[in-house]
Amino acid sequence: MDELLAPIGQLGAAMSNMEVDDAAAEAALAEVLAGAADESKAADEEAARRSALAARSEARGKAMEANRHAQIASKLDAQTLQTDGAGRRAVLKYYERAVFGFAEALEGEAVPPGDARRRTVQAMAYYVDRMRDVRATLARPSVDDDACDGNMRRRALVAMARADYPLLPRAVASRSAAEAAADDWPKFVLTADAADAFVAYLKVLETKGQAPPPAVLKATTDLMADLERLAKALRANAPPPPPG
Repeated sequence: MDELLAPIGQLGAAMSNMEVDDAAAEAALAEVLAGAADESKAADEEAARRSALAARSEARGKAMEANRHAQIASKLDAQTLQTDGAGRRAVLKYYERAVFGFAEALEGEAVPPGDARRRTVQAMAYYVDRMRDVRATLARPSVDDDACDGNMRRRALVAMARADYPLLPRAVASRSAAEAAADDWPKFVLTADAADAFVAYLKVLETKGQAPPPAVLKATTDLMADLERLAKALRANAPPPPPG
């Protein structure tokens, strides 16, 4: 602010030594203010440019880190027995880091349009599927400890959808699988996956200014109610922790 006001102060000091009419004073003041505004605008544009470059650089870093986590997840997935609870949870952790990292990279426009973005989204879809399938087979699962972070999954699905990933088929498929599941835990996992896909679809429609289809709203509401009921049942029927 001092830098902007200094020219005005200099103008006032100069004008005090000469006789000028109001019109001339206003014109001189406007000229000083315009110059200060131009300098301020240039500084703002440079700051915005640097901020954008920093954001893209950070997003590229997220993409590289996500790729590393995906490689670790795939290797662990292939080597870890399904009966190894700690190992399967480690698999989930790395798949989640990969998916959420790639989502940040997409949001930061670190993945260029075209084949690179298409391949990234295809990989993310596979990782999200594996997250769902591995989670559904966990031994001695806990709703509070083993459920997916819905906010993060919805964020990832929205990022994928903006890169042309179809959300509705995923939501419908997970909902159908949930209805066919025999046990509460896989039913809960699949129901949560379907609900998040529907919610993400609604978020995408909202950003486009499109009205939500009534059928999707009803399906989402029904799934949320099912999810709450299943969570309550799972908590009530949770086995006691192993001794020691």
